[in-house]
Amino acid sequence: MMAAACVDYNDGEELGITPSTGSKTKQQKKEEGRRRALEISMAKQTATIDLKNDTQLGSKSGKRANRKSARHGARNQDRHKQFARWILEKFPHVLEDCKSADVDDQSSSAHMHILDVAGGKGELSARLSLCHSLNVVMIDPRTANIASVYMNSVVPKLPNKWQKSIEEQLQHSPTFVQDKLEKRFSQLVMPFSSPSLFATATDELESCFHDKDLDAAVKNASLVIGLHADGATEAIVDAALLYRNPFVIVPC
Repeated sequence: MMAAACVDYNDGEELGITPSTGSKTKQQKKEEGRRRALEISMAKQTATIDLKNDTQLGSKSGKRANRKSARHGARNQDRHKQFARWILEKFPHVLEDCKSADVDDQSSSAHMHILDVAGGKGELSARLSLCHSLNVVMIDPRTANIASVYMNSVVPKLPNKWQKSIEEQLQHSPTFVQDKLEKRFSQLVMPFSSPSLFATATDELESCFHDKDLDAAVKNASLVIGLHADGATEAIVDAALLYRNPFVIVPC
């Protein structure tokens, strides 16, 4: 018959058993293991907290940047459409003065136009000339492809029924847009500067531009506009005051 033996190593001292020099008891090993496990656990927790803080900081910065970018885009993406509507609301005389002859053959002011100074790519001019059937002269040192801007930037934002109507007209006449632009739009590819003063035969001072086309464009303008015209802003004010033209400026 076999008997089970149970040995309690904690009672070694009581039994007169002394561990040999240089060796560790089982209890000491357990305590050392617990300390190491605790140190590893604390190190992992610290690393996790640091990683979480860095992630949250980066996420907040990214969200803040995206939110700012989104607000900026939402604020500016329809500026040409809203500005065109505002112009027609505040200056209704241009609807009569600048109505294109291809829309109203009886218009007596077909020679007048809206002068878009520093028009850039030409989206505002495209909207005024093609969406509202007005004569527009744009001045900018860079040539603008108004037909392309109209088809790629304006038409996609129009109501579906308008888009369908434009598609049908293009199917009937592929040069439909270009034909309308030739009647309603022109561009002077040059910078816009303030007019100069010169003495007449009667020693009176008169103002004019050195370029006769530019001079005629300002004189025959029913309204002068400058949307983010940058360096041309002051020149617009000078010209409009000298020629007594209504004008609108939206600074950057």
